[in-house]
Amino acid sequence: MFSKKQKSDFTSQDFHKILQNYTAQEDLVLRQLQDGSMSKIQAQSELQRLSSLKSSYRENMQAALEEEQRSSYSPK
Repeated sequence: MFSKKQKSDFTSQDFHKILQNYTAQEDLVLRQLQDGSMSKIQAQSELQRLSSLKSSYRENMQAALEEEQRSSYSPK
């Protein structure tokens, strides 16, 4: 039987590094579009994919931070 993991192994720094990586990939796609090594259609598709991934990671990061705050809260 499976059990839900209570604490994420990822830290906010891990999520931040991932988002930085996606931003760097977006920059690369834009440079490839400018120099002609990637078509406009390919670039649009890749930028949309990266945007979607970044949004998902931001949502996951927010959920992880909220969960961490809930689990560390102890009223006195």
